[in-house]
Amino acid sequence: MKIIIIGAGVSGLTTAINSKTKNNEILVLEKNSIPGKKILVTGNGRCNFLNDDFSKEHFHSILENNIGSIITESNKDRVLNFTKSLGVEIKIKNGYYYPFTNKSSTIRDALYEEALNKKVEFKFDYRVNDIKKDNDKFIINNDLSCDILIVSSGSKSYKVTGTDGDSYELLSKLGLSITETYPSLVQVLGEGKFLKELDGVRTDAIVSIYDEDKLIKEEPGELQLTDYGVSGICVFNLSRYVHILNRPIIRINFMPYTNEPNKYFDNLLNGKIYEVLKRIINEKIASVVLKLANVNEDKLKNDLTKEEKESILDLLTNFKINVTGTKSFDNSQVTMGGIDVNEIDINTFETKKISNLFLTGELLDVDGDCGGYNISFAILSGLIVSDRIKELC
Repeated sequence: MKIIIIGAGVSGLTTAINSKTKNNEILVLEKNSIPGKKILVTGNGRCNFLNDDFSKEHFHSILENNIGSIITESNKDRVLNFTKSLGVEIKIKNGYYYPFTNKSSTIRDALYEEALNKKVEFKFDYRVNDIKKDNDKFIINNDLSCDILIVSSGSKSYKVTGTDGDSYELLSKLGLSITETYPSLVQVLGEGKFLKELDGVRTDAIVSIYDEDKLIKEEPGELQLTDYGVSGICVFNLSRYVHILNRPIIRINFMPYTNEPNKYFDNLLNGKIYEVLKRIINEKIASVVLKLANVNEDKLKNDLTKEEKESILDLLTNFKINVTGTKSFDNSQVTMGGIDVNEIDINTFETKKISNLFLTGELLDVDGDCGGYNISFAILSGLIVSDRIKELC
């Protein structure tokens, strides 16, 4: 039986390795000149591939579906055991799983080399421009044919790695439904004259996204303030909501170390308010807060009026940035949206409309939080597809 896999990323390579038997031939088509180009930039080049907290709350879709049914501890173990089976030494830091080498290339090379060991064939610099179903065969570019087709070509994020979303159009022509797609795990754009003054600041904070006055989600972590808006892992995990809210607003608590800011403030030493504040927060933040509160930097803390103190505390714990959007797909780690998951059998990842057509990884309307969730889903989807392929051949 002839199998073609479109895409030599993590889900495509995982599928190839686990599907190969003596009863089938597997050919992987890749538009790049090398396999796993996107893997190399995963996790800032360190490839965080799994997380201890493997729960469905970390996986999202635009449309409701039953993806949560496969997010289980046993499937988490499958992802980990598969990675270990490649001979990769693992280390765990704060619940995040990495190759011990701290190099994404370790995962990429292990996947590719294992596929070659299994006698999987590859065709690089090959762009798929057309897919047809002719009776029981799939025809690729009027050039290649196969009995089973697996599309593992990724989404729109990081176009430089070859993921430009071209497969969406190809699959749409086959009758599959595609949700709206947006950049996710990406920097958030905002407006405010103060942003230039805060550019370059890194600080621990609690960052929340609101739809006007309604809290949607909050995330603690290191925040990066820029002249265009905000960045950092905590922001990335909130970025998907920017695209689906009517009036998104970022609110920042610069004092995550206390649950009683009013009492904490009262207990601070007296002195010039700027000098006092810069001992507990970044000096640039202190300066902007006092400007926005219209308080002179030389005013003594104990001489502040009640209104001035309340204004300062509100800015320190509820600093607002009006959101204008996010950066583009070229900057995003993943894509929000994609092929409607309701159109696949979640137990096999086979499409319901077209037999022997399977879809894996980020191509689907599934986007995970930062922390290894997207790559673990890519691996898991490849493993699940492989179970079905082995039944067929």
